[in-house]
Amino acid sequence: MINQLIWSIGTLTLAVLFLQLCKFIIPYLRSSQLIKYKTEDAYALITGATDGIGKAIAIELADNGFNILIHGRNVEKLKSVEKEIIRKNTACKVINLIHDGSKSSRMDIAPISHLPITILVNNAGVGPISELATMSNQEIDQTIMLNTAFPSQLTHDLIPFLKKASLILNVSSYAGILPPPYLAVYAGTKAYNNAFSISLARELENIEVISLLSGLKI
Repeated sequence: MINQLIWSIGTLTLAVLFLQLCKFIIPYLRSSQLIKYKTEDAYALITGATDGIGKAIAIELADNGFNILIHGRNVEKLKSVEKEIIRKNTACKVINLIHDGSKSSRMDIAPISHLPITILVNNAGVGPISELATMSNQEIDQTIMLNTAFPSQLTHDLIPFLKKASLILNVSSYAGILPPPYLAVYAGTKAYNNAFSISLARELENIEVISLLSGLKI
C-alpha cells in the first residue's frame, strides 16, 4: 500500500513537471510564416536598425515585400540603410525614426500610428562587457533603459495600433538563459526580454510574440 502510494505521488509529480516544461518551451517551438503578416501596404518597424541584426532583419523584411520603419539615433546611418534598402527594393517605402532609447524610454509614435504596421522588431540594445564594480551608474542606467524599458514602452504604445495577425519579435540573447561573467547587467536585461516575450505570447490573442535568442558561435 505504501509503495503504491509513493509510486502514485511520484508519477503525479513527474506529470506536473512535464506539463510545466511543455508550457515553458511551447512559445519557442511555434512556427511562424511571414506571409501571415503581409497585408496590403504592410509596414514593419525595426529598432536599432542601423547595424548588425537589426539592419539584416530590415533588409530581409524589405526583400519580402514589407515597407520599413527603421529606428536609430544616428541620422547618417539611417540614411545609409534607407538607401541600401531602396536600391534593392525600389517600390519599398522607408521611414526613418530618430530616438535615443538609452536616454528616454518613450518614443513618440503619433506620426506613424496611422500606418498598417503588422511587425514590430525590438532589436535595439547594448551590452557593455565589464565587471559590475567598474561600470558607471550612468552606464548601468542606460543599459537597463535601452534593453528593457524602451522596448516595453514601445510595445505597450504600439499594441493598440497593430493590425490583426501581427508579430512582435524581441531580439534577446542566450546570455539571459546562461549568464556569463562580465555581462551581469546585460544578461539580466536579456532574462527580462525572454520573460517579457513569453508572458506576452500567452496574453495576446491576435498578436504572435517570439523571443529570438541570439548568440555567438564559438
